[in-house]
Amino acid sequence: KITRVFDVTEPSSPKPGDSGLKLLKLVSKLIGDESIVVGDGSSAVVDTNLSVVERYFEAWNKRDMKEAVSLFTEDCNMRDLQYDSEFKGRAEFERHLLRVKDCLPGSFEFVVDDVALSPTKAGVVWHVENDGSPLAFTRGCSFYTIDQRSGLIESGFEIPEKAPPKMGWLNTVKAKFVAEPVRFIPLVIWVGYMFELFIADGPLPGVNALALEQRTWEEVRDLSLNFFLVSPILQLPF
Repeated sequence: KITRVFDVTEPSSPKPGDSGLKLLKLVSKLIGDESIVVGDGSSAVVDTNLSVVERYFEAWNKRDMKEAVSLFTEDCNMRDLQYDSEFKGRAEFERHLLRVKDCLPGSFEFVVDDVALSPTKAGVVWHVENDGSPLAFTRGCSFYTIDQRSGLIESGFEIPEKAPPKMGWLNTVKAKFVAEPVRFIPLVIWVGYMFELFIADGPLPGVNALALEQRTWEEVRDLSLNFFLVSPILQLPF
């Protein structure tokens, strides 16, 4: 019986493309960590017990793109579903990997959660970690076909987890309200209370939220940016 399900969907068109890479490049600069090649140039010991797809992820984490693309056939076809078109051939796929490597912070690492293997096919579930800590919304799955004669990957596609906002919960909430219309009663009461508290001019004392001074909103904005963006990036204790 099926014991676990991880369902990911293809990003809608137009595809994000390099926009995510540009954001990662900015993060790398903010944390002062450019992507680097890990290793001293010496020959690494290859774990022969690893499958070809696991060795691909291992080479990725070492930022050894020459080793990574050597695990693909010369005429391979790869799809990264963040992009509209596929990468045809080892040379084109290597250029793509190098472009991603240059934007990915050196502390980021792909962690393989599970692998399903057959002689000619492989499925991988993975996520990304930063210095050993899992990152939110960085899960994904990949599917590869393997050439039996050479043992190399000949095709594949990679599907990253959809970035927020995720709309599935809205469908769940909508279904609950349709099934139980009585839920609208507390919702209407809550909306009315919020309107009276923040928008209406009475009978509660004080001005409504729309009448606050500009400097108040600027302070709210600055504190929010500091709390949600600056502090996490710099790992500040507040």
